[in-house]
Amino acid sequence: EIEEDGNEVSGNIQSTNSETGKESTGIEDAKAGESPELESGIGNAKSAKKGASTAEKHFSKDRKNLIPKGTFKVAINNAKCNDIRKEFSTLDTIVHTNAAAVLFRVFIELSVDSYIEYSKLSNAVSSSASGVNLQQKIQIVASHLVTKKIADGPICKGILAEIKDRHGLLGIDTLHSYIHSNKFSPKAENLNITWNNISDFMKLLWDNTK
Repeated sequence: EIEEDGNEVSGNIQSTNSETGKESTGIEDAKAGESPELESGIGNAKSAKKGASTAEKHFSKDRKNLIPKGTFKVAINNAKCNDIRKEFSTLDTIVHTNAAAVLFRVFIELSVDSYIEYSKLSNAVSSSASGVNLQQKIQIVASHLVTKKIADGPICKGILAEIKDRHGLLGIDTLHSYIHSNKFSPKAENLNITWNNISDFMKLLWDNTK
């Protein structure tokens, strides 16, 4: 699975209509529909505003899908990871928060495992059998991306900050509680914020896992 400019209204505010010889203003022309340049500018501005509002909706912490359809355009060559990506585009995180939290954690770890195996960063038969925990794996991948000049510090900062926060989504305490505690529940908006913070990192990871 793969994935304004407004025209300037020129001339003086008051001008002469060449056909009628009457003076008119830019405002009058616009009202009469005689200024295609102005109309074009307004149209482009409306289009840009619509595009901006769509992007805001996609990355709002209050959205219902963790990974809105069409926002994570990368080729994922691992069938299981690609299926999870598709499921996130329809899974309502607000309604199915617990399922989304566990699946999110799985998606991150399997993605990191795929990069480690492709880049041969482990001598183990598979990354999942390396005995290295998720936080350590993320540090290994982030360091490799920076060393290879594929990513810079700011791109990796989001996910590295998440793993350092023991109570964040990727923190040891939180992950343990999601699975083993019957009194600790995730919040949908926290899951969405975490994805906003790590999505650039995840895109680079998959762009470099063939």
